[in-house]
Amino acid sequence: MSPRRIVVLALAIFALTASVAFAESHQFRGKTEGLYFTTAGQDGHYRQAKIGFTRTGNRLTNFRWEIRVECSDDTHKSYVIKPTGFLTLDEDGRFAGRITQSDGSFDRISGRVRGERASGAVRKVINGTPSCNSGRVEWKAHETE
Repeated sequence: MSPRRIVVLALAIFALTASVAFAESHQFRGKTEGLYFTTAGQDGHYRQAKIGFTRTGNRLTNFRWEIRVECSDDTHKSYVIKPTGFLTLDEDGRFAGRITQSDGSFDRISGRVRGERASGAVRKVINGTPSCNSGRVEWKAHETE
């Protein structure tokens, strides 16, 4: 291979890796339709549940959402879900993921990112005694600065 071709190839590889390395991260924050019981402060209280994640290129990471489930023994429990790993946006900006435990319990998130806005649904199901289920909970988020 000629030295000129080697230089051109090296520059092309550098340009590709540099664009990936410097992809901008965007933080999304929002709320779900559901309530969340927090013990912040002196007395516990209900408030609107929150959701957040980071978008870098076509990858979504740093997910965190709050969700409340209703159980078969007529109790309610609130959870903070913080899965590890990433989800990939498809060509239409859609994504979906599911985390399943060994007992069949699971957490699920799906949605769509369009520019500075995102929306979708989350769900939590706990198998056991008592069994608990949040049902489908819609969410909306926007890019923060």
